[in-house]
Amino acid sequence: MNSQNRVPEIFRILRAVKSRLRARGSRSRCWLPLKDRFTEFFNTHGLFCQYMKNELTFIVEDAEEGGYIAQALGEGIVTEADTIDQLHEMVRDAVDCHFDPALKPKVIHLHFVRDEVIAA
Repeated sequence: MNSQNRVPEIFRILRAVKSRLRARGSRSRCWLPLKDRFTEFFNTHGLFCQYMKNELTFIVEDAEEGGYIAQALGEGIVTEADTIDQLHEMVRDAVDCHFDPALKPKVIHLHFVRDEVIAA
């Protein structure tokens, strides 16, 4: 069983452990260290962030040589294009290449940043 298929099972186990702790009268101080360990495990293996994300945001800036450069927040994805239409295509392609189909974000945000200088 690969790690992608194990993620829902691990969340089911976490919920069961949490409910047992509550049934015994344990407060969140018992639950939080366990939750932190699982979160650390997921982050170490790149599973938690990918599984929990349904959205991905790109910061888009004007390139010095013309066109656009897009960089994903929280992921190692960078792409560039000459036009907005090409940028949309390149971003989708980069996301498809970076993520497994089951873990791919459902929504991609493009946040355009422009640095403008005006006279005082």
